[in-house]
Amino acid sequence: MVKGDTVKTTFVMRNEGKNPLIIRKIQPSCGCTASKVDKWEIPAGDSATIEIEFNTLGREGDDLKTLTIITNDPAHPVSKIYLKGTIVENPNAL
Repeated sequence: MVKGDTVKTTFVMRNEGKNPLIIRKIQPSCGCTASKVDKWEIPAGDSATIEIEFNTLGREGDDLKTLTIITNDPAHPVSKIYLKGTIVENPNAL
């Protein structure tokens, strides 16, 4: 990733259970990471899209961020998405 860029990625969260899956909270590990979900309640057999943006401004080198997703799933109430990358100076900068 180039220092100063905002990197975006998308994840799909699928409900393979029999009841609606409710996303109660999505918590990034820092203020440089933001998320947006298209559905907070996912019907059985359906899925939701989670968009994540990471702002690299002021960061450099290897970086690891997490996104913690808290749901009503009794077997797995907490899930984590790990974002890992290396932030470098812009090679085209003057």
